[in-house]
Amino acid sequence: MSYTINGEEPNIIGSECEGFILSQIQEDFQITDPANVVYLKFNGTWYRLYFDGNTVFWRSDENVAFEPVNGNFDCCTTILNLNEMDGIVGSKLESIVYSSTESEVIAALAFSQGKTLELTHYGNQDVTQIKC
Repeated sequence: MSYTINGEEPNIIGSECEGFILSQIQEDFQITDPANVVYLKFNGTWYRLYFDGNTVFWRSDENVAFEPVNGNFDCCTTILNLNEMDGIVGSKLESIVYSSTESEVIAALAFSQGKTLELTHYGNQDVTQIKC
């Protein structure tokens, strides 16, 4: 499977990460999509990084609401505020590398303190896993 990028990758290489928020999907109290949307803040702007099928999406948004609205516990959005995560927030982004296999698309963001944020999207399952 090859991948495509929808939107423009922001010009953030060399910039310090100022914020990190993770949106997850939960069904029946179980996390079913650990990294549905990743929000990263650079140079005062929030950027959304997410996947659908074999497409990597980048969007910028100056006013992002981080309070999910849910109607029940059957399927809901949860928000993790990771603004104190060592090695990401407060570190400079050194690179973004994309790759793909037959069943997944990967985006790996490497930071100056040696930590890599790796997002692996499984298109057939519509699930994104995250590793730091």
